[in-house]
Amino acid sequence: MGDVNWASFEHAYGPAADVPDHLKALVSGDARAARAALHALGSSLLHQGSIYEATTAAVPFLAEIALEPSISERIRVQVLVMLAAAANPYFFGDVERECRDAVARTLPRLEGLLEELSVVGLAAAEVFGMVPASQRPAPASLQRLRDAMAVPSVRLALDIAIARIEGEDTQPFVEALTVIDLTFRERRESWEDASTDQIERSAIDLVLESAISEELRRSRR
Repeated sequence: MGDVNWASFEHAYGPAADVPDHLKALVSGDARAARAALHALGSSLLHQGSIYEATTAAVPFLAEIALEPSISERIRVQVLVMLAAAANPYFFGDVERECRDAVARTLPRLEGLLEELSVVGLAAAEVFGMVPASQRPAPASLQRLRDAMAVPSVRLALDIAIARIEGEDTQPFVEALTVIDLTFRERRESWEDASTDQIERSAIDLVLESAISEELRRSRR
């Protein structure tokens, strides 16, 4: 991190000189400091869905944190959710594209996380599902994760992620999810002008983050 001129980048509140300290807090082993850092990074790098130059600069470091098994599962999951959000901007300008490309470059490193049949694997799957990559097949580990899931809505969300990656039609999975998931159905009905891409991404986001939240509440890890 010392090789990055953080003060030259902007986030929601101005120069991003504070980002390294927050990233270090995530790996400090101090649970309270890590929670505060997650809040600070979320509000500054992903403020109300906006993406900044500092968001792009932070992406590779967030990926390394997600990969570190000594860090608590809860922190790793929340970092992966942040990476998914960084690849899922509300707007499509140059900064957003650069950030999405930065997340895409982390995918080969993150692929091993899909082997974790846990909330970490689901959070990694959300990141993959936010970055369509029709030039390559979906990782076999993502298909295995999908097959291991017992909850129908989660399986469908992973079906949508796989189809997005492979450039295939997601509509059958979206329609099936609309039938069985009330929250997604209500949200979709309110998006009269939503793009197909937004609906796909939102299906992955809503279903997987709900499953992740439920499991984290149950485990309290």
